[in-house]
Amino acid sequence: MEDNPIVMRPAYFSVWLFIIRNANHKENTFIWNNEKMTVKRGQFITSADKIAKGTGVPRGTVERIMKYLKKEEMIEEQATNKFRRISVINYDQYQNNEDVGKEQVGSKRLADEKHVDTNKNDKNEKNDKNESGDLAVAGINTIMGIFREINPTINWGNKTYRKAAADLIKQFGLEDVKSIAIAAVSIQGQQFAPSVVNPWELKEKLAKVKAYFDRQKNNKPKVVIIS
Repeated sequence: MEDNPIVMRPAYFSVWLFIIRNANHKENTFIWNNEKMTVKRGQFITSADKIAKGTGVPRGTVERIMKYLKKEEMIEEQATNKFRRISVINYDQYQNNEDVGKEQVGSKRLADEKHVDTNKNDKNEKNDKNESGDLAVAGINTIMGIFREINPTINWGNKTYRKAAADLIKQFGLEDVKSIAIAAVSIQGQQFAPSVVNPWELKEKLAKVKAYFDRQKNNKPKVVIIS
C-alpha cells in the first residue's frame, strides 16, 4: 500500500481505504430490492453517495476517483440504476496472510462453541482497531495534503510530521486542525507571520499563529460614524 502513489492524494487514499474496509471477507447471499444477490469475497454493494458520506469526499470527486481506480485496474464495477457492485482486484494482496490462512482451513476443522465465540470477538475487536487505524491515517494524510500547497516537496513519510499531525488531531479533532492548518498556510509570506510549512511547525508554533491572528484582528481600523 505504501508503495502506491495513491497515498500521496488524501481524497484518493480515503476512498480506496473505504473500499478495502467494506469489501466482503467471504461470499454472502442476501435479498436486495426483492432479488436474491450473491456478493463474493472482495466485493460489496454501495453507491457514490454512501462512499462520499463515509469518507467526507465530495460525490463528484468520488466519481472521478472511481474512474481512476478502474483505469488502474484496482477495482471492477458493475453498475445498474439500482446499485453498484464493486470488486477489488487481487483482494487477497491487501489482507493479512494470517486471516487468509484461517479462512482457507476454516472449513476443514470444527470448533466448540466457546472457541467460535472467542474467535468472533477477537475478529470484531481487530476490525474495529483496523477501521480506527485507517481513519487515523486518512486524517493525517489530509493535514499533510494541506501543507503540500506551500511545500510541494513535503516528505509524506516523515514520522515527526505525521506524529505531530496525529497529536494535533487527538487534541483538537480533525475538523478544527484542518481549519487551523488552512489558516496557517494562508498567512505564509505575510509580514510578521510565523513560518509554518509542515504539521510539526504547526504544533510548535500554534501559539504564534494564534497571536498573529489576534494582532490582525486588533489592528483592523475602526470606523467612526459622525452624525
